[in-house]
Amino acid sequence: MQFDVRGTYRTQSHKDPAYSALTGRLAPEVCPWLSTVDVQAALERDPLWRGRARIETAPARVDSRAGRFAQCADALYYESNFVAAVGSSSLPANIIDVDKLTSHWRRRSPHVARVLDRTARELLETLVGAVAETACAEYTCHEAGHSLGWPIGEKLESCYFRLGAPTGRVAWPLVFAEEFRADLLGLRVARRILAPERALAIFAYQTLHRIGLAAERAYGAGEPEGLVPYLLVDALLQSGTMARDGGPGQRRLTLTSCDPHQLLERVDALIQAGFDALAAVENTASVAPIDVAINAAAYVRRRMTDAAAQAHYTALLSSP
Repeated sequence: MQFDVRGTYRTQSHKDPAYSALTGRLAPEVCPWLSTVDVQAALERDPLWRGRARIETAPARVDSRAGRFAQCADALYYESNFVAAVGSSSLPANIIDVDKLTSHWRRRSPHVARVLDRTARELLETLVGAVAETACAEYTCHEAGHSLGWPIGEKLESCYFRLGAPTGRVAWPLVFAEEFRADLLGLRVARRILAPERALAIFAYQTLHRIGLAAERAYGAGEPEGLVPYLLVDALLQSGTMARDGGPGQRRLTLTSCDPHQLLERVDALIQAGFDALAAVENTASVAPIDVAINAAAYVRRRMTDAAAQAHYTALLSSP
């Protein structure tokens, strides 16, 4: 299906929309091993699903971008954030821009070598396999993570990220906690519906994507990375999935095991720790929005006030 749309688009980080245009075609063939139907079915079987959120993403090959579609680093364009101009159709779905994702990957990959040791980097890149299809699958699972528990759509409607005030300032710790939570709950979905090697591919892509974002910012001129890469590195170390390279003068991260079965066990521990810290509170029928916000903010504060973790992360992103 071809699309050629123009109108105004509002990104998640900008309240005001701006003129934007996008042309391309939907490309479901990019990721033949994961469909939104499969993901939706998994959501509806999950005890965390509240019966409303739906997954409506679609990979696309994009020919041209203008306005916010070209300016923003985000590779997912939400249909609800786009207002079509007179004579234009709307976005046909929540578009995953495959070409932007692969461009990010190529640009960030060289910087990852400054953060991960060679063994970890090469194994994770091998696990990823075909970048375009795994990136699309990871993005779809990430959106599923947003849909479990108190879904992000309802959080936005309630002004959760502005502490209930429609015109209030964004509480960025809540945004970062939500993104990290979606990463880990997305892995939970992947583990429940995909073969182990596919779930590991999504874990590997997510890890390289987040670390690559931070490394590009530190060593290049990338977009601000926020706190999500820090929270991920901290959780990878806490769960035993990764460790600090113990070599003299080395600051890089290494995997604690390259065996796929052991790596999966560590990923499962990572998922469970994320659930316990950020999602379990949302699985209580009587929980109040303020309780969710306090829990998320407290988690970020605990991790950000860990002096040893902060010092290591700073050193990790300032290696020669």
